[in-house]
Amino acid sequence: MMNFQDVANKILNECPTASEMQIYGFGSLLKKGHGVDIDLLVVCDNKTKTKRLEAELGNRCFELPLHVTILTKLEEYETNFIQEQNCIALARLAKHRDNP
Repeated sequence: MMNFQDVANKILNECPTASEMQIYGFGSLLKKGHGVDIDLLVVCDNKTKTKRLEAELGNRCFELPLHVTILTKLEEYETNFIQEQNCIALARLAKHRDNP
């Protein structure tokens, strides 16, 4: 399985809509370096905007075992999901690869 930096680069490079969304990584692959799936959080204004991203992920990243959680900004604020799950922005993960 790919590491999270490779996943972040693949998604950001191959899914144009990803740059328009707030996407975070979390879960066992990020924390421990291994896991069954790749946990992603997408935070958006409203969930209808995520359909295009879901299609891109399905078409361009189909080989990855993605588990995508979608929350509106209000839902994230109410649950404090980013902080509670120690989420890290995909853009930061992708940059981290270039600067170990």
